[in-house]
Amino acid sequence: MKSLASCSFALLCASLTACAPAMQHAPVRPLPADLQFGRLSERTTFEQTDASGAPLPSDDDDLDDGDDAQRKRKGVFVAGVIASALGGAMAVGFGAAGQITEKRLDDGYREGLTRAEEADFRDRGEAFNTVAITGAALAVVGLGVTAIVLGIDHRKCGDLIKRRRQECKERRGR
Repeated sequence: MKSLASCSFALLCASLTACAPAMQHAPVRPLPADLQFGRLSERTTFEQTDASGAPLPSDDDDLDDGDDAQRKRKGVFVAGVIASALGGAMAVGFGAAGQITEKRLDDGYREGLTRAEEADFRDRGEAFNTVAITGAALAVVGLGVTAIVLGIDHRKCGDLIKRRRQECKERRGR
């Protein structure tokens, strides 16, 4: 009986010492007084300073960037819209011309086509396809530029989005 008790005691000690590191708790570290939880819209003092400790400009300073920047944004926006429209028209128009050329080539095979005419149709079709693909790429780039400029203008409270004006007036008033 004595050996069973000593075995049990030895097993208990071994299990407790093996689990001892997991059972120990880390020391409680006090949190700094200026640490903020749950205020996602506000910046901490650490976020409001640069590396030298000088305060950063506030978000409101970033809103008013002047008439020159607004004119540039409008110009880039209009250029994006024009590029999208021109690229879309090129893709549709030259894609249709390519389909017409392909139809003529198919009809030419049934009606007896010379090798020179076949080469001419193939070259013309490849050129139409290249211009159509270029037009589609131009349309995508124009849409991207337009979306980016609208996002920047929305952030800067610009004139491109009319519905946002009241919200921007309230924001500037704060």
